[in-house]
Amino acid sequence: MNIDTQALHKSAIVCWRHLLRTLDGLPAIKTVGFDHVAPAFVSEGVNTHDGFRSILAFLALDIPADIETRQEIFCANVNDMIALNMFDGIPKDAFGKTKNAAVAQEILDEIKYIDELKNIEDDEDDWMLQGVYLEDIFNRQKEIEDLKKREFSITVHYNIYLQWLCSKISDISAQQCFVLNEASQFLMQLETVGVENLSQRLEHNRQHNKPQPLTHKKNNEY
Repeated sequence: MNIDTQALHKSAIVCWRHLLRTLDGLPAIKTVGFDHVAPAFVSEGVNTHDGFRSILAFLALDIPADIETRQEIFCANVNDMIALNMFDGIPKDAFGKTKNAAVAQEILDEIKYIDELKNIEDDEDDWMLQGVYLEDIFNRQKEIEDLKKREFSITVHYNIYLQWLCSKISDISAQQCFVLNEASQFLMQLETVGVENLSQRLEHNRQHNKPQPLTHKKNNEY
């Protein structure tokens, strides 16, 4: 179908910005299994192009739907992407994981110290001293849990992630456009054929079920 180039570009920009701002509004990328990752999709989207190309490709597809409809469907799917499980199947190289050597060493030191506390022999069996040891072990275990949250830093490879996400949303949006077209074709068939036949059948049934006038028998008809 013929598509105006300027309308195509305008819709692509609207879809792209809507996607970036929706992603940037997430408190953290917990939906993909990583906490404490501050999103920066709006700022990083300026330097990312492949996802934008995926949107342009979808809007330029030869499908029976105008630009405004495609834009509306795409943006609606962006809003619903979590409910639609859009984060399933993310490419492994979309996120990077870097180990902090200093934090990792702190964790090892804490584990070593806990082991030493556990191996201390108390000849006098002093229950108060044992309580101090247990409390110290408990506090250091909590410290280890906090350190583990900082042991790895997660980086988002925005170009890979956004290209994958845009392609997935575009594919679903294209499928919905085709479904809408099939539904429209079905309605058109009903209007030209089915509705007329249905009206005829209803009229036939109405005539068939119409109460017949009562006939009175003559006096000699017994």
